[in-house]
Amino acid sequence: MSATVFEAKLIEWLENPEQLRDEGCDPPTREALESALRWLRALANQEIDAKVWLVPTGDGGVTFSGTPIKPLSWSLEFDEMGKGEYVVFLRGKIIGRSFL
Repeated sequence: MSATVFEAKLIEWLENPEQLRDEGCDPPTREALESALRWLRALANQEIDAKVWLVPTGDGGVTFSGTPIKPLSWSLEFDEMGKGEYVVFLRGKIIGRSFL
């Protein structure tokens, strides 16, 4: 998925988060979605594309990831309060973590 597809999906979820409600799973909160959208746009401005997946976490958050240069990959996860965690992986092993 490209950043523009992710952006459209985040906006859709902002407009109707209840579409993601499922048994035992909470939809992403407005705070989580707005934080994810803000970071997605910032990454796109730097020509860093989120290419792998965008999913609700089931507990009010949302996460997305990218693979800028294989074998490196990264993920950004935003909790229900909109606080973020950035994780970098090398061949599937965590090599760095930052809280946003």
